[in-house]
Amino acid sequence: GSALVTILAFAFAALYFRRNRSDPHVQFREAIENGEIIPFFQPTIDIKSGKLVGAEVLARWRKPDGTMVSPANFIPLAERSGLIYPMTHALMKRACADVGAAHANRPHINIAFNLYAGHFANDAIIGELQAIFSKSQISLSQIVLEVTEREPLPDLDLARDIISRLQKLGIRVAIDDVGTGHGGLSY
Repeated sequence: GSALVTILAFAFAALYFRRNRSDPHVQFREAIENGEIIPFFQPTIDIKSGKLVGAEVLARWRKPDGTMVSPANFIPLAERSGLIYPMTHALMKRACADVGAAHANRPHINIAFNLYAGHFANDAIIGELQAIFSKSQISLSQIVLEVTEREPLPDLDLARDIISRLQKLGIRVAIDDVGTGHGGLSY
């Protein structure tokens, strides 16, 4: 009797584990936790002078076997599932570790991160940025936050307040891919 119960318990546990391992949400959450989401740095060049002025941090998923997952296959999942928030946090921390020292003596070099509209649903992003970058050689004045237009900002008045508070810290805020999403410049 108890042997049968034990066997059934192991069988159900194995089935549950296998099913969860194939769930894209579980896979992506594990990728974030395991450091598989890595920053790729796309240079930003001043069009007039041709000089490097910074880099935009793009999220890439490098699996343990070295294969890369296209952002088109995980960014929408991250946004829909809410995993965009821990992904962005992990990406910022990793970027600090990877290029913080290079930014220390180059205050004119910016580092840009894409934020999702949901980052402006409350002011948590302000404390998060302060916590991450207070331990970094990248100063807040070197940060540019690019707000994507794929989703509308949940509350424009709140978003304006958050943006104003970020700007008071020296952080710049820009619209990413203007005109491709929910409002363009008038938005």
